Amino acid sequence: CGVCKRMQPIFQQTATETKGKYVLAGMNVHPAEFDGLKQEYNVKGYPTFCYFEKGKFLHHYENYGATPKDIADWLKK
Repeated sequence: CGVCKRMQPIFQQTATETKGKYVLAGMNVHPAEFDGLKQEYNVKGYPTFCYFEKGKFLHHYENYGATPKDIADWLKK
């Protein structure tokens, strides 16, 4: 989708800038084989950004107009 395409380079830049501190990873969960994951993490649209800490889902990130600095600052909090 358009938002996914717009956010991808922003997340890639953030991942590069925060390497060694945080892990940013992407996953296409649109295929039906991921219906269980979509339900488990309340994915109702795309993109959906999920925050995990020590393997545990904590919340969604919903700033679709974010800059790399916004995302890095959010991760620090």
